[in-house]
Amino acid sequence: MVNRMKGNKIKWFSVVGIGLILFLMIGYFIPISKTSGGNEIVVDKLLGVMILHNPFVLGIYLLVAIVLIYLGLKEKPKVERVLIIGGLVLILLVLGGIIFWGDDKEIVPFVPLINENDIQLGNKSSDFVLIEFTDFSCPVCGAASGKNEQYVQMIKSRDASWEPPIPKLIENYVKTGKINYVIKYFPGHGNGANAQLVGWCLYEQDESKYLEYHDAVFENQDKVQDMDFLFGVIDEIGGNRNEVETCFNSGKFNSKLNEDLQYGLSEGVQGTPTYFVGNEKIEGPLSYSEFAKIIEKQI
Repeated sequence: MVNRMKGNKIKWFSVVGIGLILFLMIGYFIPISKTSGGNEIVVDKLLGVMILHNPFVLGIYLLVAIVLIYLGLKEKPKVERVLIIGGLVLILLVLGGIIFWGDDKEIVPFVPLINENDIQLGNKSSDFVLIEFTDFSCPVCGAASGKNEQYVQMIKSRDASWEPPIPKLIENYVKTGKINYVIKYFPGHGNGANAQLVGWCLYEQDESKYLEYHDAVFENQDKVQDMDFLFGVIDEIGGNRNEVETCFNSGKFNSKLNEDLQYGLSEGVQGTPTYFVGNEKIEGPLSYSEFAKIIEKQI
């Protein structure tokens, strides 16, 4: 009975040791997190994060597994034990080399997420999508729109050739139907939420008036939290103020603020403006000429 229990204990050593080796192999394929690189999503794997990024931990892990397997084979002849352990070490060295000098990340294509409530300008059926994460209270976004003259001049003082990208993108690619320009909210400066909510209500009412609203708000960013000003813009551009006010007060699009935020965070957005231009991610306001080059090489 004692010998049988001892034999079972020895076998369990082997089972645990082999289990550790199997986990090492399977862990290479288990995804645990992702970050975005514009046209691709980088998925970190369990093995890479837990083990491969720490050679010391990897060494201890393998040593424990091999010792357990060795103990489990204690009743086997010495030559047989040596051959089995040697074979396992060789397999692990080959596997470790492939993984260690390979890549512990999985690359999958970036697929833009477009919801029915998103502001879409241009050709909604276009295969080429430009997504902008913006905030009406972000002065750099205002410069990119060409409407915050103070920041336009600030950027041009550093680069005289810089040109606000949004006006010509709209003229040459949006109005011509070459691209689908999708606008999403991200709290870059935190004070533009109400202006965006009003914008969504206006877009639902009349898509054709959104750009006029967009330009008027960016041109008056010091009033971005002034509700009388925002609703006044609706009057000025010929929208139905009462309908927009009713929509705003109902909180119809309030949840979309968080939806856009969470989507942005999941794709690695850290501030505004951030653009996903086809298969490239751009942070900050590149000049129009740079945007055009990126679009033309993909379109």
